[in-house]
Amino acid sequence: MRNAIGQHGMSIPPIVYLDTQDFSRFGDVLRGKSDSATEALFLEIERRSKAGNAIFPASMPIIGELLQYDTRYRETTICKAQAVERLCGHWGLAFPSRLIAAELLMVARQHQLMPSGPTPDTLSSDRYWYPNVSNALEGFVEQLQGELKSAVSNLQLPNRYERRRAKRFVGKLHTTDAIRAAAPDFAAKFGISVETVMISVGALIEGRITAPEASRRLFGEIAKPVTFVEAYFEKVEGDRSSIPSWMRGFGDAFENRFLDLRAQTASILDSEEGRAALEQLLTELPKTLGLGILGMADANDLAEYGLTVSIVDSLRAIEGVEHQVPSSIIVGNVIPSYARQVLGLRGNPGHIERSFGGDLVHALYLPHVDLWRGDRRFAEVVVKAVPHYASRVVPRLTALPSAIDAALRRADQRLDIFGHRS
Repeated sequence: MRNAIGQHGMSIPPIVYLDTQDFSRFGDVLRGKSDSATEALFLEIERRSKAGNAIFPASMPIIGELLQYDTRYRETTICKAQAVERLCGHWGLAFPSRLIAAELLMVARQHQLMPSGPTPDTLSSDRYWYPNVSNALEGFVEQLQGELKSAVSNLQLPNRYERRRAKRFVGKLHTTDAIRAAAPDFAAKFGISVETVMISVGALIEGRITAPEASRRLFGEIAKPVTFVEAYFEKVEGDRSSIPSWMRGFGDAFENRFLDLRAQTASILDSEEGRAALEQLLTELPKTLGLGILGMADANDLAEYGLTVSIVDSLRAIEGVEHQVPSSIIVGNVIPSYARQVLGLRGNPGHIERSFGGDLVHALYLPHVDLWRGDRRFAEVVVKAVPHYASRVVPRLTALPSAIDAALRRADQRLDIFGHRS
């Protein structure tokens, strides 16, 4: 594991957050549907990744937007997933609510609400981009043992002696044997190796690791993008709509709210007094929005970092805390900035984009990376909203290789100054 931003402000190598559309373009390269310039750019960026000159982590927002699935266009989705695997490798950034919980921990320490300790990891080397699943295998050993006993109880044994004898046998049976026997079917179901099953579930059964550790090992393998597509969309039965609709829901919600806002303010936008009143409202909005985002971390996320709801409530009561939590700063300033743009308070009214909700979630990662990609329009919004992060924003994909090289040069200069790596 390693933390996203180093001691002196930049990690070595730099951490680069790619836009979903970047991976989509690179997926087209892999299926032979792109132009030579995009292919050359993909290979140039991949070269930096393989050489260890940059880290391109995956995230749940990227996976959720990118891996839409239709059996008629399976190749398109698989190639997008392959593009993520080739560039991101085993790197992943924390699920948004975990990200916020990590930020809350740091601010809680600053206010002596939590004891000091190591900086929480928001970047993982085992693809931990998915939600907290630490309790996924809790009670698994007991459940398996219970199922074995139940199976014996259902056997039509001739007498009480045989039934007791069978139950004593199950009590002595090492459940590792059962896992070893079931591992091939389990592995095939999720598209992973038998070895992965044994070093996660098998190790849990043998008592060598905890349930949270076993869950992390198991899901870290399933989280490989191609494996995830095959397991989630093709192998595991159940509702397959939650991942594709996850980010789309944010987009629909924000689009509707901005459309309502434009309709409700249309009558006052032509007057100086009305525009001044709207500007004042948007100036006051960051506090409300910033405090609201603090409730996004759920109980599992908070517990992972030793936080409680009461500690978060204490934080929310601190005057100006919305200016101290990075996600609060992002949300509290980007939404009003976009509102000014679509209402035309700083120029001609802009088109309301359905993608804004997803773009906003991607922006939560800006404080945790060295370089951040977004489309040109949203990048402009971000730069205006949070100018202290402007140097991290790369509006054009073609400018990314040179931006990475410049980041490496700056890191080398700091290395010369401080005498050691961050």
